[in-house]
Amino acid sequence: MTQSVTEEEPFKVNISATAANQPTVHIRIRWAGNWEYAWMFDDIAVVEGANYDLVGQAWIPTFYGYGWYSVMPKSNHTPLTLFQVPVFNNGAQDLTGLNMTVTIDDETATQVYNETTITTISGSQDLVSSGLDTLYNDVPFDPDTTAVHTYTVNMSIAMNETDESPADNALATPYSFQITDSTIGRANAIDRWLSTAYYSGTISGDVFGTIVYLPNPDTVSSMDLFLKADAAALANGASVTATLYSVDPGTGAWVEVISSDPYDITAADTASAGHWVNIPYVTDGFSEIISGGWYLIGLVANYDPASSVVAFGAEQAFPHDFQNSVNLSVNGTWYYTSSGVPAFYLNMKHAPVATSANTYNQAQVSIYPNPANTEIHIDNASGATIYVYNLTGQNVVTLENANKFNTVNVSDLPAGSYIVKVVNNNDVKTQKINIVK
Repeated sequence: MTQSVTEEEPFKVNISATAANQPTVHIRIRWAGNWEYAWMFDDIAVVEGANYDLVGQAWIPTFYGYGWYSVMPKSNHTPLTLFQVPVFNNGAQDLTGLNMTVTIDDETATQVYNETTITTISGSQDLVSSGLDTLYNDVPFDPDTTAVHTYTVNMSIAMNETDESPADNALATPYSFQITDSTIGRANAIDRWLSTAYYSGTISGDVFGTIVYLPNPDTVSSMDLFLKADAAALANGASVTATLYSVDPGTGAWVEVISSDPYDITAADTASAGHWVNIPYVTDGFSEIISGGWYLIGLVANYDPASSVVAFGAEQAFPHDFQNSVNLSVNGTWYYTSSGVPAFYLNMKHAPVATSANTYNQAQVSIYPNPANTEIHIDNASGATIYVYNLTGQNVVTLENANKFNTVNVSDLPAGSYIVKVVNNNDVKTQKINIVK
């Protein structure tokens, strides 16, 4: 165990190729770590190996795109598209008829998915002694999104022969994920702390983030994280900023979409156990409207990492796709790290804005077509003011005291994405429109 791994982990190594038929065998154990300061071994035993022993080395479910999500919103979810188990023949004899079964239950214990596959990367169902292969299943599971749900994923492997050590033939603790009203995130639990201050070369302004894929347009509102800080961070006036980034289609770089006001570290944040913090984004009517795609739920460190530490909860034990699930900015250069996926959660909102009792009804406003070419039509907007903004926030069209049916000429606007806002007193209808040429 280490400060990162808080529960014991059983581990076995087949040493037959080196130790078999030798009069004397010396066993030396060496551990290499990035920053752990202590580790322990217990109950080491040398036992006679089995003839038939199939070992599942990892249990890896993958959502569309990359990686695992612990929570996804109903309106912006992706399906599970791949299940994988790397397998090892730890026995002295060859194994035949390898297969993998995946089942998924909902919160009522109703089974909603059951698939058995014999597909391996090698193409063979057999595995020689000490051989490695991977069983996989690419039959997708698309969750029901008409209501919130909690799904439980079970995975197991089998063979024709009787396994003499079957404990590692199934996922010990089933994985679970939730379909929620408005939240997306990857971490299932918190098993370690991370901070930009834990890495060499970091400076104020560096970023840690969780990568997520949102297939649909939406409106973002805030970020949740589990946070703690040291006393120096409080004394030095440290702060962090919640910032959402999207991918620049031209360069592939992360570019800022929306951010919060700085969150100043308080005395409550220095509690050793840490606590949950919600940081709202600063909204302006268009920055919070996202078009969909890949995003980074980022946290910017506004402090000197040499003198202060603001840490946040993360998960390392789960078989995350770290390369595609986490990014770290060190002095302007982006990296991925396998140290853990931050427990960062992006909150969205879908509820319509309440309308006043007048002839204008925001819920009945219709903005079309989308995509548009030369004209945009806005219906049921009597008395409202219509604004069109480009994605830099520049107001490019204004139409005051609108009629019930309106036509806005956009033929002079370049192709791209725009925000249309229909405003009547405190009632606002906002929609993203794409203009194509």
